[in-house]
Amino acid sequence: GLFTKNWFVVSYMMLLLSSPMIEASIKTCADKVLLCWVVLLTILNLFFGYYLREVNTNGYNFVQFIWLYYIARYLRLTQDNKINRFISKYGICFYAIASIILALLYVLFSYRWHTLDSLRWFAYNNPLLMLSSICLFMWFSHFNFISKFVNLMATGVFGVFLLHTTVYVQPYRNSFTADVFTQFGYPGVICEAIILFVTLCLISIVIN
Repeated sequence: GLFTKNWFVVSYMMLLLSSPMIEASIKTCADKVLLCWVVLLTILNLFFGYYLREVNTNGYNFVQFIWLYYIARYLRLTQDNKINRFISKYGICFYAIASIILALLYVLFSYRWHTLDSLRWFAYNNPLLMLSSICLFMWFSHFNFISKFVNLMATGVFGVFLLHTTVYVQPYRNSFTADVFTQFGYPGVICEAIILFVTLCLISIVIN
């Protein structure tokens, strides 16, 4: 089907169905126990997943969503923790550092030693990618931000994802992006992404 082949939609539906059980398990444990669970899930997803590729090999699956759910709930329950407040305050700096390291290592390994598998290097369960995402999320979480324009655009974001990742559109999008990259390099790809996002977002808002 159109959406059953989309990993995000399927994984998100599975998470919604599982969330009552996850919440029930969280309510019965103390913060320290929940932290232990987060650590164990992190070892499971990083060592046995990202490194050994036995489970959750790239982060595009239900296991990744469960891991993120437990992390997010722990951060929410311990938001007044000194460490969490510190990360929330300087999260954008940690995000920038982790992202720069991630990009530089990719370029360094690709051009000086051997070409890396970009899909694996930038997989959702890459430790640096996870760290940078968490820091960015925590940095945004301490803002009291209200904007009607942002709320309007937000209603179309999921539609953008669905429209440009369907099995009917993806091959043409990839082919066109490859042509743009060949002719104009990364600046062309960035411009294409911006135009595509704005166009699809407007279509999604109109449909909603």
